[in-house]
This record gives sequence, structure tokens and C-alpha cells, in this order.
Amino acid sequence: MAPSCEPKSSSAMDDLHDLVLAMFGVAVAAVMLIAGELYLVTWPDPLEVNAKPPAVVTSSVGHQPR
Repeated sequence: MAPSCEPKSSSAMDDLHDLVLAMFGVAVAAVMLIAGELYLVTWPDPLEVNAKPPAVVTSSVGHQPR
């Protein structure tokens, strides 16, 4: 007889290797998150560029003489 392709009704993991692989995946994700956080924290601040301040625009559109 051919093996059945229907999923099993058990909600528990049948194979302990599934749990080990899931734990390994969580550990890898944790290491990547910590490495990313350290990368962002140790990133050097950008150099300050002495640029001209933005021009001040004055307009008399909103002001009417009284």
C-alpha cells in the first residue's frame, strides 16, 4: 500500500528534530538582532556640514493694512 499523504491529526511535534531546528532558528534570529543593534549603536555620527541656514521668506499675503 502507498503511504497516505494526509496530515496527521496530532497537534504535537512528532519528531524532536523539528523542535531542535526551531530552537536553532530562534537562536540565529536572536544573534542577528543583537548584531544589528550593535551595528546601529556603534555607527559613527555623520560629520557636521557647515551649510548656510535656510533663507527666511517673508510675505505680506496674510497681512492687510488697517
